[in-house]
Amino acid sequence: ANAQTDMEANLKKMQLAQKENLTKQNIDRHGALKKQNDELGYMFLPTQVGVEVIKGTDPTTLSEKVDKSSVLMVEVDDLDTICSKVKIGMDIVNFMNNLNSIFDHLVKKNGCYKVETKSSYLVEVGASAKVDNPAEKIADLALDMMEAADKAIRDPSNPKKSVKLKISIGTGQVVTGVAGAHVPRFEVYGAPLFQSSLLLDECKGSEVLVSSSTKDLLPPAFKVKDGKEVEGVGATFLIQNKDGRAALKDSDIKSVAPVEKADAEPEAGNDGGGDSAAASKSDDSKGGEAGAASGDSGAGGSSPARPASVAGQTQCCGKLNGKSGVCSVL
Repeated sequence: ANAQTDMEANLKKMQLAQKENLTKQNIDRHGALKKQNDELGYMFLPTQVGVEVIKGTDPTTLSEKVDKSSVLMVEVDDLDTICSKVKIGMDIVNFMNNLNSIFDHLVKKNGCYKVETKSSYLVEVGASAKVDNPAEKIADLALDMMEAADKAIRDPSNPKKSVKLKISIGTGQVVTGVAGAHVPRFEVYGAPLFQSSLLLDECKGSEVLVSSSTKDLLPPAFKVKDGKEVEGVGATFLIQNKDGRAALKDSDIKSVAPVEKADAEPEAGNDGGGDSAAASKSDDSKGGEAGAASGDSGAGGSSPARPASVAGQTQCCGKLNGKSGVCSVL
């Protein structure tokens, strides 16, 4: 009888220990998931703002007026027409995924900040983190984007053809704030956004169109020519290139598919900003045609840059389901 009682008591202890262990595992898993969720919640904030929110500062109090901020907007020229020619919907999804991947890395490379929006790709410098000359940083980013488009971003309806970008930049005073309780987002308001929006409407493919307030802050190394008057903005200028600018390395262009050299386009009918692409090609030839078809600056010296082209290939993040053709990551 005593032996039976001892066995039952030991069995209950074992069952209790198993339950305690399972409870501990669930608590640990909950803590890990909560940490991941918190990190995701703060990923839409600049580092310093995120630190303040984590400390417990009320997000509604994190508003600031900044005297000098530059804002960049970029879009693919004639994207509606490109999309209408693509026969497979996932090609557009993968194209945009790769395009944003390239842009995001270039934003980080140039020390800028991507402001999360629903409708456009918006980048800010000067308010998210203090810098001496926000216009210079964001102009460097614009030239990098133009070069990346020429080297590695292909038209999904015609992989032998590069896409053209339209980029606008405005500079001035802004007010920042944090919007949202569950997923706080860094927001920027002010004249630079209004300027950039108006300039983007007037911008042509392969142009970097900037306001006079932006041009006035650019160092002499930037090659700039006069643009046209734009209502609501005034005088505008086209950034063409920068003296001494280093060409992008293959490792600077973060996309998924291998590069296919784009067909050459006739050199004609391009006003102003189109010269930036030509200048980039000139720089490429001086640098050994870095990252064109074979690439000479990537890891190992042999891995080519990769275009955001998706026609008939397994692209996106390389996680397309073989049966359904649907990306398992997006």
